[in-house]
Amino acid sequence: MELILLLIIPVFLWVFSLVLLSIWTHFLRFIIWNIILILFYFCTEIYLGNYIWGHDPYGIGTFFRLAFCLITHTVIGFLFALYRNYKLRNNETST
Repeated sequence: MELILLLIIPVFLWVFSLVLLSIWTHFLRFIIWNIILILFYFCTEIYLGNYIWGHDPYGIGTFFRLAFCLITHTVIGFLFALYRNYKLRNNETST
């Protein structure tokens, strides 16, 4: 059950963030930079994980570090989307 929530909650937050930011003019740039950052996280963890954190015989530590990176990245992106949507709405009503 926890694993399903671990997968569903970030996807839900990601989709909701995309909906909130869809009216932003820099939306495509935001998507591209997020994909680059996620790829950097994953490549660093997969290819440099043994050098940074040591040997992980079962891969459980790697799995949880990747899940932690994905969840924190999604939550930070969601908070940014809330902030940016609030700013966009305020600019729209003031003009």
